[in-house]
Formats: sequence, structure tokens, C-alpha cells
Amino acid sequence: MTTNNYAETVTPSSSAASEFEDTNILCIDCAQEFVWTVGERYFSKISNFKIPPKRCKECKGQEPPPRSHRACSNHGKAAAG
Repeated sequence: MTTNNYAETVTPSSSAASEFEDTNILCIDCAQEFVWTVGERYFSKISNFKIPPKRCKECKGQEPPPRSHRACSNHGKAAAG
């Protein structure tokens, strides 16, 4: 009887890993360059994530800045109808 090891399912094989390379990305928050590793890219592919990361791990771990209140044309008004 064969058992599947979780590590085998998430670790890229040599053929799968060869299609990926480490990629340098600029964080949109701190503008520092960070590396999107082969393992992270492989995980993104098998998880069907289509968009590469935009923030470094340090910025991802921080609390997001407060959003400013955006005024809209219907704010405080009854809906027309």
C-alpha cells in the first residue's frame, strides 16, 4: 500500500521546478525588492493563483493603513425609485 506524503504533493518535481525561476518584485507599499521564490511560484500555480504577490512578507504582516471615508453621490440620501 502506498501513502501520499503531503510534502511530495507541494514540492515541485525537477521538471516542474525547471519552468519556474526566482523573480524579483518591488513591494507596492515600501518599494523594497523581494524575491518570489520557485516554491512560492509553484504553490501559486497549483493553487490557481493568477496574480503574483504585490507586497513583501514584512508589509503583508502589518495592519493595513486606515481607509479614508470616500464620499459618494448617494451618501445620506434616500434611494430614488
